[in-house]
Amino acid sequence: TRGVMSCISPRAPRSISVLPNYANRVPDLIDTSSHCMRVLVSDTGYRTHTDTADGETFMIKSRQDTKQITLKIEDDKTGRIKTIKEDIDIKVVAHWSAKYARRTKRERERTLIKANTLISNPAAYNRATHYGAARYVKNITIDSDTGEILTESGKVAMLDNELIAAEAALDGYYVIITSETDMTDEDIVKAYRELWRIEDSFKITKSLIKLRPMYVSTKEHIKAHFLICYIGLVIMRLMQHATDFNISPEAIVGELKKMVGVHLADNWWRFSHRTDISDELCRVTGIDLTRKNMRLKEIKSVLAQINKK
Repeated sequence: TRGVMSCISPRAPRSISVLPNYANRVPDLIDTSSHCMRVLVSDTGYRTHTDTADGETFMIKSRQDTKQITLKIEDDKTGRIKTIKEDIDIKVVAHWSAKYARRTKRERERTLIKANTLISNPAAYNRATHYGAARYVKNITIDSDTGEILTESGKVAMLDNELIAAEAALDGYYVIITSETDMTDEDIVKAYRELWRIEDSFKITKSLIKLRPMYVSTKEHIKAHFLICYIGLVIMRLMQHATDFNISPEAIVGELKKMVGVHLADNWWRFSHRTDISDELCRVTGIDLTRKNMRLKEIKSVLAQINKK
Protein backbone atom coordinates (compact mmCIF):
# COMPACT_ATOMS: atom_id res chain seq x y z
CA THR A 1 0.00 0.00 0.00
CA ARG A 2 1.52 3.30 -1.06
CA GLY A 3 0.05 5.54 1.64
CA VAL A 4 -1.68 5.04 4.94
CA MET A 5 -4.09 2.14 5.34
CA SER A 6 -5.71 1.27 8.65
CA CYS A 7 -8.35 -1.29 9.53
CA ILE A 8 -10.63 -0.73 12.50
CA SER A 9 -12.85 -3.49 13.84
CA PRO A 10 -16.06 -2.26 15.45
CA ARG A 11 -15.60 -4.92 18.18
CA ALA A 12 -12.32 -3.53 19.45
CA PRO A 13 -11.61 -0.19 17.75
CA ARG A 14 -7.96 0.38 17.07
CA SER A 15 -5.91 1.12 13.98
CA ILE A 16 -3.34 -1.11 12.34
CA SER A 17 -1.28 1.15 10.12
CA VAL A 18 1.30 0.93 7.37
CA LEU A 19 3.16 4.25 7.51
CA PRO A 20 6.15 4.63 5.20
CA ASN A 21 8.75 7.08 6.56
CA TYR A 22 6.76 7.82 9.72
CA ALA A 23 7.71 6.70 13.21
CA ASN A 24 4.27 6.86 14.84
CA ARG A 25 0.94 5.13 14.27
CA VAL A 26 -2.11 6.88 12.93
CA PRO A 27 -4.60 7.48 15.76
CA ASP A 28 -8.08 5.99 15.59
CA LEU A 29 -9.95 7.72 12.80
CA ILE A 30 -13.45 6.35 13.31
CA ASP A 31 -16.14 7.57 15.70
CA THR A 32 -17.09 4.53 17.76
CA SER A 33 -20.20 6.11 19.27
CA SER A 34 -23.55 4.32 19.15
CA HIS A 35 -24.65 6.68 16.36
CA CYS A 36 -21.67 5.68 14.22
CA MET A 37 -22.35 2.01 14.88
CA ARG A 38 -25.95 2.45 13.73
CA VAL A 39 -24.73 4.09 10.53
CA LEU A 40 -22.26 1.24 10.03
CA VAL A 41 -24.83 -1.56 10.31
CA SER A 42 -27.56 0.30 8.42
CA ASP A 43 -28.18 -1.05 4.92
CA THR A 44 -28.38 2.50 3.58
CA GLY A 45 -25.65 3.22 1.05
CA TYR A 46 -24.24 -0.29 0.85
CA ARG A 47 -23.62 -1.91 -2.53
CA THR A 48 -23.76 -5.70 -2.71
CA HIS A 49 -21.10 -7.63 -4.60
CA THR A 50 -20.10 -11.23 -5.17
CA ASP A 51 -16.43 -12.14 -4.98
CA THR A 52 -15.47 -13.75 -8.30
CA ALA A 53 -12.73 -15.78 -6.60
CA ASP A 54 -14.83 -17.68 -4.06
CA GLY A 55 -18.42 -16.64 -4.75
CA GLU A 56 -18.79 -15.01 -1.32
CA THR A 57 -21.18 -12.09 -0.83
CA PHE A 58 -19.97 -8.80 0.60
CA MET A 59 -21.33 -5.25 1.01
CA ILE A 60 -19.39 -2.02 0.76
CA LYS A 61 -19.83 1.76 1.08
CA SER A 62 -17.52 4.73 1.62
CA ARG A 63 -17.18 8.44 2.29
CA GLN A 64 -14.47 11.08 1.89
CA ASP A 65 -13.16 12.90 4.94
CA THR A 66 -10.13 14.72 6.38
CA LYS A 67 -8.11 14.02 9.49
CA GLN A 68 -5.32 15.78 11.33
CA ILE A 69 -2.49 13.41 12.19
CA THR A 70 0.68 13.84 14.21
CA LEU A 71 3.92 12.80 12.54
CA LYS A 72 7.39 12.28 13.97
CA ILE A 73 10.06 12.83 11.34
CA GLU A 74 13.81 13.28 11.34
CA ASP A 75 15.19 16.74 10.62
CA ASP A 76 17.56 16.47 7.63
CA LYS A 77 19.98 19.05 9.04
CA THR A 78 20.11 18.27 12.77
CA GLY A 79 19.10 14.61 12.74
CA ARG A 80 16.68 15.28 15.58
CA ILE A 81 13.16 13.91 15.66
CA LYS A 82 10.53 16.63 15.39
CA THR A 83 6.76 16.46 15.72
CA ILE A 84 4.48 18.09 13.16
CA LYS A 85 0.73 18.12 12.59
CA GLU A 86 -0.69 17.65 9.13
CA ASP A 87 -4.19 17.54 7.66
CA ILE A 88 -4.65 14.70 5.20
CA ASP A 89 -7.51 13.63 2.95
CA ILE A 90 -8.80 10.18 3.83
CA LYS A 91 -11.34 7.71 2.55
CA VAL A 92 -13.41 5.69 5.00
CA VAL A 93 -14.62 2.36 3.60
CA ALA A 94 -17.18 0.30 5.52
CA HIS A 95 -17.26 -3.37 4.56
CA TRP A 96 -19.33 -6.43 5.50
CA SER A 97 -18.37 -9.96 4.51
CA ALA A 98 -20.30 -13.18 5.08
CA LYS A 99 -17.01 -15.08 5.39
CA TYR A 100 -15.65 -12.63 7.97
CA ALA A 101 -18.96 -12.80 9.88
CA ARG A 102 -18.71 -16.61 10.15
CA ARG A 103 -15.07 -16.43 11.22
CA THR A 104 -15.77 -13.79 13.87
CA LYS A 105 -18.65 -15.87 15.24
CA ARG A 106 -16.46 -19.00 15.45
CA GLU A 107 -13.69 -17.12 17.24
CA ARG A 108 -16.12 -15.68 19.78
CA GLU A 109 -17.72 -19.08 20.41
CA ARG A 110 -14.30 -20.57 21.15
CA THR A 111 -13.57 -17.72 23.54
CA LEU A 112 -16.95 -18.15 25.25
CA ILE A 113 -16.09 -21.79 26.00
CA LYS A 114 -13.07 -20.51 27.94
CA ALA A 115 -15.24 -17.82 29.54
CA ASN A 116 -17.62 -20.47 30.92
CA THR A 117 -14.67 -22.45 32.27
CA LEU A 118 -13.36 -19.26 33.86
CA ILE A 119 -16.72 -18.69 35.58
CA SER A 120 -16.78 -22.19 37.07
CA ASN A 121 -13.09 -22.20 37.95
CA PRO A 122 -11.38 -18.77 37.97
CA ALA A 123 -8.09 -20.35 39.04
CA ALA A 124 -7.90 -22.15 35.69
CA TYR A 125 -6.76 -18.92 34.00
CA ASN A 126 -4.75 -15.82 34.80
CA ARG A 127 -3.94 -12.52 33.10
CA ALA A 128 -1.54 -14.18 30.68
CA THR A 129 -3.66 -17.21 29.75
CA HIS A 130 -7.29 -16.13 29.57
CA TYR A 131 -6.79 -15.00 25.92
CA GLY A 132 -9.72 -12.59 25.87
CA ALA A 133 -12.15 -14.79 27.82
CA ALA A 134 -12.25 -12.44 30.81
CA ARG A 135 -13.77 -9.61 28.78
CA TYR A 136 -16.98 -11.61 28.43
CA VAL A 137 -17.29 -12.20 32.18
CA LYS A 138 -18.81 -9.69 34.62
CA ASN A 139 -17.99 -9.27 38.30
CA ILE A 140 -14.35 -10.36 38.14
CA THR A 141 -11.07 -8.51 38.58
CA ILE A 142 -7.47 -9.29 37.71
CA ASP A 143 -4.96 -8.85 40.51
CA SER A 144 -2.41 -6.27 39.35
CA ASP A 145 0.44 -7.96 41.23
CA THR A 146 -0.14 -11.68 40.72
CA GLY A 147 -2.26 -11.68 37.57
CA GLU A 148 -4.82 -13.93 39.27
CA ILE A 149 -8.46 -13.67 38.20
CA LEU A 150 -10.64 -13.01 41.25
CA THR A 151 -14.41 -12.82 41.76
CA GLU A 152 -15.52 -9.45 43.14
CA SER A 153 -16.59 -9.55 46.77
CA GLY A 154 -20.30 -10.32 47.25
CA LYS A 155 -20.88 -10.88 43.53
CA VAL A 156 -21.21 -13.88 41.24
CA ALA A 157 -19.19 -14.18 38.03
CA MET A 158 -21.44 -14.43 34.99
CA LEU A 159 -21.39 -13.93 31.24
CA ASP A 160 -21.86 -10.37 29.98
CA ASN A 161 -24.73 -11.18 27.62
CA GLU A 162 -25.23 -7.54 26.64
CA LEU A 163 -21.65 -7.30 25.39
CA ILE A 164 -21.93 -10.63 23.59
CA ALA A 165 -25.14 -9.54 21.83
CA ALA A 166 -23.64 -6.16 20.88
CA GLU A 167 -20.59 -7.81 19.33
CA ALA A 168 -22.70 -10.41 17.52
CA ALA A 169 -24.68 -7.60 15.86
CA LEU A 170 -21.42 -6.34 14.33
CA ASP A 171 -20.12 -9.69 13.06
CA GLY A 172 -18.67 -9.30 9.59
CA TYR A 173 -18.24 -5.52 9.69
CA TYR A 174 -14.97 -3.63 9.60
CA VAL A 175 -13.80 -0.18 8.53
CA ILE A 176 -10.75 0.63 6.43
CA ILE A 177 -9.21 4.10 6.52
CA THR A 178 -6.76 5.07 3.80
CA SER A 179 -5.02 8.14 2.40
CA GLU A 180 -5.35 6.64 -1.09
CA THR A 181 -8.53 8.57 -1.84
CA ASP A 182 -8.38 7.94 -5.60
CA MET A 183 -8.60 4.17 -5.24
CA THR A 184 -11.97 2.50 -5.72
CA ASP A 185 -13.66 0.94 -2.69
CA GLU A 186 -13.13 -2.53 -4.12
CA ASP A 187 -9.41 -1.93 -4.78
CA ILE A 188 -8.97 -0.64 -1.22
CA VAL A 189 -10.49 -3.80 0.24
CA LYS A 190 -8.38 -5.94 -2.09
CA ALA A 191 -5.20 -4.06 -1.09
CA TYR A 192 -5.98 -4.47 2.61
CA ARG A 193 -6.47 -8.21 2.16
CA GLU A 194 -2.95 -8.37 0.71
CA LEU A 195 -1.34 -6.77 3.77
CA TRP A 196 -0.66 -10.25 5.16
CA ARG A 197 2.18 -10.42 2.63
CA ILE A 198 3.88 -7.50 4.38
CA GLU A 199 3.50 -9.23 7.74
CA ASP A 200 4.92 -12.40 6.20
CA SER A 201 7.94 -10.46 4.93
CA PHE A 202 8.52 -9.00 8.41
CA LYS A 203 8.41 -12.53 9.81
CA ILE A 204 10.95 -13.77 7.26
CA THR A 205 13.39 -10.91 7.88
CA LYS A 206 13.26 -11.52 11.62
CA SER A 207 13.58 -15.31 11.52
CA LEU A 208 15.29 -16.58 8.35
CA ILE A 209 17.29 -13.52 7.37
CA LYS A 210 18.21 -12.72 10.99
CA LEU A 211 17.44 -9.01 11.02
CA ARG A 212 17.89 -9.14 14.79
CA PRO A 213 19.89 -9.13 16.94
CA MET A 214 22.14 -6.49 15.37
CA TYR A 215 25.77 -6.53 16.41
CA VAL A 216 26.41 -2.96 15.20
CA SER A 217 25.77 0.38 16.89
CA THR A 218 26.48 3.31 14.59
CA LYS A 219 23.70 4.80 12.47
CA GLU A 220 25.53 4.05 9.20
CA HIS A 221 26.19 0.43 10.14
CA ILE A 222 22.57 -0.10 11.24
CA LYS A 223 21.33 1.26 7.90
CA ALA A 224 23.79 -0.97 6.04
CA HIS A 225 22.60 -4.00 8.01
CA PHE A 226 18.96 -3.24 7.16
CA LEU A 227 19.87 -2.73 3.50
CA ILE A 228 21.65 -6.10 3.30
CA CYS A 229 18.68 -7.84 4.91
CA TYR A 230 16.29 -6.09 2.54
CA ILE A 231 18.34 -7.13 -0.50
CA GLY A 232 18.30 -10.71 0.79
CA LEU A 233 14.50 -10.55 1.12
CA VAL A 234 14.15 -9.19 -2.44
CA ILE A 235 16.35 -11.95 -3.87
CA MET A 236 14.34 -14.58 -1.99
CA ARG A 237 11.04 -13.17 -3.26
CA LEU A 238 12.38 -13.06 -6.82
CA MET A 239 13.31 -16.74 -6.54
CA GLN A 240 9.84 -17.54 -5.24
CA HIS A 241 8.22 -15.55 -8.03
CA ALA A 242 10.32 -17.35 -10.66
CA THR A 243 9.13 -20.70 -9.27
CA ASP A 244 5.45 -19.60 -9.06
CA PHE A 245 5.83 -19.55 -5.26
CA ASN A 246 6.05 -23.35 -5.18
CA ILE A 247 9.16 -23.21 -2.98
CA SER A 248 8.86 -21.81 0.54
CA PRO A 249 11.36 -19.29 1.98
CA GLU A 250 12.45 -21.92 4.53
CA ALA A 251 13.22 -24.39 1.72
CA ILE A 252 15.19 -21.79 -0.24
CA VAL A 253 17.36 -20.85 2.74
CA GLY A 254 17.86 -24.51 3.66
CA GLU A 255 19.00 -25.43 0.15
CA LEU A 256 21.35 -22.45 -0.21
CA LYS A 257 23.03 -23.30 3.09
CA LYS A 258 23.75 -26.82 1.85
CA MET A 259 24.96 -25.84 -1.63
CA VAL A 260 28.60 -25.44 -0.61
CA GLY A 261 31.80 -26.77 -2.13
CA VAL A 262 34.36 -28.96 -0.37
CA HIS A 263 38.00 -28.75 -1.46
CA LEU A 264 39.26 -32.14 -2.69
CA ALA A 265 42.76 -31.61 -4.04
CA ASP A 266 44.64 -29.17 -6.22
CA ASN A 267 42.01 -27.14 -8.13
CA TRP A 268 39.12 -29.57 -7.67
CA TRP A 269 36.04 -28.88 -5.55
CA ARG A 270 33.05 -31.12 -4.86
CA PHE A 271 29.42 -29.97 -4.59
CA SER A 272 27.78 -33.07 -3.15
CA HIS A 273 24.37 -31.59 -2.27
CA ARG A 274 21.84 -31.81 -5.10
CA THR A 275 18.05 -32.07 -4.96
CA ASP A 276 15.12 -31.23 -7.22
CA ILE A 277 14.76 -27.95 -5.34
CA SER A 278 18.43 -26.99 -5.75
CA ASP A 279 18.23 -27.82 -9.47
CA GLU A 280 15.14 -25.61 -9.79
CA LEU A 281 16.88 -22.73 -8.03
CA CYS A 282 19.84 -23.09 -10.38
CA ARG A 283 17.48 -23.07 -13.35
CA VAL A 284 15.56 -19.93 -12.41
CA THR A 285 18.72 -17.98 -11.47
CA GLY A 286 20.70 -19.16 -14.48
CA ILE A 287 23.55 -20.28 -12.24
CA ASP A 288 24.78 -23.81 -12.97
CA LEU A 289 25.88 -25.55 -9.78
CA THR A 290 24.48 -28.94 -10.76
CA ARG A 291 27.86 -30.53 -11.49
CA LYS A 292 29.28 -32.58 -8.66
CA ASN A 293 32.97 -31.85 -9.29
CA MET A 294 34.26 -28.51 -10.58
CA ARG A 295 37.64 -26.88 -11.11
CA LEU A 296 38.42 -23.59 -9.41
CA LYS A 297 38.50 -21.93 -12.84
CA GLU A 298 34.97 -23.15 -13.55
CA ILE A 299 33.72 -21.91 -10.16
CA LYS A 300 35.20 -18.47 -10.88
CA SER A 301 33.41 -18.50 -14.22
CA VAL A 302 30.09 -19.13 -12.44
CA LEU A 303 30.81 -16.29 -10.01
CA ALA A 304 31.59 -13.99 -12.95
CA GLN A 305 28.18 -14.83 -14.43
CA ILE A 306 26.55 -13.87 -11.12
CA ASN A 307 28.34 -10.49 -11.14
CA LYS A 308 27.10 -9.80 -14.69
CA LYS A 309 23.49 -10.53 -13.65
